[in-house]
Amino acid sequence: LTAIGNSIRTKEGTTAAVPVAKMAERIGALEDPEFKKLVMRSIKSYTHPTLDVVGGYAFCKCTMLTSVYLPKVLAIMTNGFAYCSALTSVHFPELVNLMSNAFANCTKLESADLPKCRLIDSMALSYCSALKTVRAIPTEIGAYAFSGDKVLEVLDFTGCTAVPTLENVNAFTNVPKTCEIRVPASLLSAWRTATNWSTF
Repeated sequence: LTAIGNSIRTKEGTTAAVPVAKMAERIGALEDPEFKKLVMRSIKSYTHPTLDVVGGYAFCKCTMLTSVYLPKVLAIMTNGFAYCSALTSVHFPELVNLMSNAFANCTKLESADLPKCRLIDSMALSYCSALKTVRAIPTEIGAYAFSGDKVLEVLDFTGCTAVPTLENVNAFTNVPKTCEIRVPASLLSAWRTATNWSTF
């Protein structure tokens, strides 16, 4: 898919081709919500070398999306990639804030490499039923953040410089007891006694 038909017609009567590379930027200008859904659900990959924020619901239910390359993104807002059921792995090297439901219900997602991510908000990675590994350096983890991740194997938090605030023990609801939470050796004692962490 390189364009949506040959062109789209605006209310002023003008037409313009819409390459997929520009779709996420142009999609907000389309007025028919059903047409928006059709366009977005056709996207298989998306690259943007300078984009710094993925807006709320930007790629929500893009069920054909298999890959994204967004090396400068600092924040993914609410439901940014929710229900992207074809994504298998994500790597956001500069991401700092992962907001609520950002990757919720991405059922084929196996790994999330977020080496600078400090906020993992409520339900941000919930119900990712194939998710096995996550790397991040959180300072705060919200309620139900990893809830329903039934095959989660490793949470790599070894880059943390302090024990993150854990909003609620329900962050790990239905996560296997065998899941390893890897932390810096220097923080191990403090981690074990921190609020809500002592449960694990």
